[in-house]
Amino acid sequence: DCEVLTEGGLQKYEITEVHEEGRRRGDECRQGTNKGRRDVYEDELKKKVHKTICMLPKVIEKKLSKPYPAEVGLIIYLNLMELYFFEDLVEQAIAEHTKLASSKFRVVDVLWKDRVYRIEDGKPDIKIFGE
Repeated sequence: DCEVLTEGGLQKYEITEVHEEGRRRGDECRQGTNKGRRDVYEDELKKKVHKTICMLPKVIEKKLSKPYPAEVGLIIYLNLMELYFFEDLVEQAIAEHTKLASSKFRVVDVLWKDRVYRIEDGKPDIKIFGE
C-alpha cells in the first residue's frame, strides 16, 4: 500500500483499518447522525469497544490470507472513538491478536489514540507520541 523512507532505507507497508462491524468511515457525518452530544452509558461503551476489537482478528486474517513478501510491514489503524475507556481491554486484544500477524509481517504497528503499538517477534512495545 505504501513505502516509508526511514534511517534503515525504504520500508514497504500494507495498511488496514479496524472499526465496528457494519460501520463505514464517515457515514455518521454524511447522514448527519453525529450532531451534538449525547449521554452514553458504560455498558453501551463496553459493547461498542468489544464489537470493534472483535474485528481485529478478522482484519488480520484477511491480510494473512494474501501473499506478501517477508520484508513488508503491516500498519493497522484501530478506528475506535472511545479513546480512554477500557484501555486495558483494548491493549490486551492488541497484544493477543497481533502475535500471528507478526510471524508473517516484518513488523506490525497498531495505531490507536496517541500511541503506536509495535509488535516484533510477537512482543508488543508501546510508543506514545510526544513523550
